[in-house]
Amino acid sequence: MIISYASHQPVKVSNEQVTVIGTNSSVVYQDLLRGFRDGGQIKVCSDTYDELEVSKTIDLVGDVCTGGEEIERRYLSRITKAFLDDLTDPQRNRIHDSLNRLYNTVQEQLYMIDLPIEVTYDFDLKELTRFAKIHFDSGTANNPCAMIESILKVYEECHLKTTLIFTNVRQYLSIDQLREIEAMIKEIRVSVVLIEFTEMEHQDFYGNADFYYIDEDFVDWHNANH
Repeated sequence: MIISYASHQPVKVSNEQVTVIGTNSSVVYQDLLRGFRDGGQIKVCSDTYDELEVSKTIDLVGDVCTGGEEIERRYLSRITKAFLDDLTDPQRNRIHDSLNRLYNTVQEQLYMIDLPIEVTYDFDLKELTRFAKIHFDSGTANNPCAMIESILKVYEECHLKTTLIFTNVRQYLSIDQLREIEAMIKEIRVSVVLIEFTEMEHQDFYGNADFYYIDEDFVDWHNANH
């Protein structure tokens, strides 16, 4: 996949290594985020230069430290759908049997109130997942590295193909943590771009990532093997 921003050098994104777009220009940084969210000055095309829709090819996660519940809802909804789709008939039957017992118990207690009220079980397993309040455990939700790894795992489990975009990872990941994430990306072949507000001399932090940089004078730099 190729990302184009205004008149700057195209950014080639692979699904085997991290791609970094760094800048120390607040204008560029804001343009990139707005573009990945709403289109704007960002264009996306395939490796054969067929234009693609940004909204269908880019998944802007943003900052996992500040995205909070919205990020959690987005990816848990995808894993919940995969969970429901993958249930076997025996597993579905076990869940239905358990829920029937629960509803019957509630109904028996309601009869004692002597009012014309009843409960209804409509076999909607989506409703069950809301009732169960599926969520990431606190150790993951409060750990940026674990959250990124969990999102990558969701992509693997759900066979998602859009390009993930994270921001500000240098602010909360150690070098060792980033190397772990890079290894995971290479293993499961997920396409990941990091948008970083940083100085060019910090590029070594990103290891073997394909590093693109636009400085405050809007000059392009690219180092594929630094």
